[in-house]
Amino acid sequence: MAYDEMFVLLRGRCILFVGKGDDDSISEIYAQPMAPHTTYNVKKPIWHTHSLSPNAMVLVVENRDTTFDNSPFCKLTGMQRKTLCEMATREYRLRLQLRIVPMALVVPGRFLLQVF
Repeated sequence: MAYDEMFVLLRGRCILFVGKGDDDSISEIYAQPMAPHTTYNVKKPIWHTHSLSPNAMVLVVENRDTTFDNSPFCKLTGMQRKTLCEMATREYRLRLQLRIVPMALVVPGRFLLQVF
């Protein structure tokens, strides 16, 4: 079972990516550069991932029993992976080697991201 997750950028730079689509695929990906000390709430079970600068520190708040075993995953196409890297490069304005890790699935018509 997936739960909402919250992220707070404590140091460095981070881009939070959220996806829109259905249970099997992601149709659109949005990049949200995170502002320091701002809470970002990703609603369950919206697909999301992030890229971090080398010095970044992000506080992740999730349910105590969240594990890989109870978190759904969705494979990205090669084009989607390329798009994520291009979006991150554009946001960072640097060439970085990024490791993109999908975190949760997408539900159509759901609110993607809340910023506090």
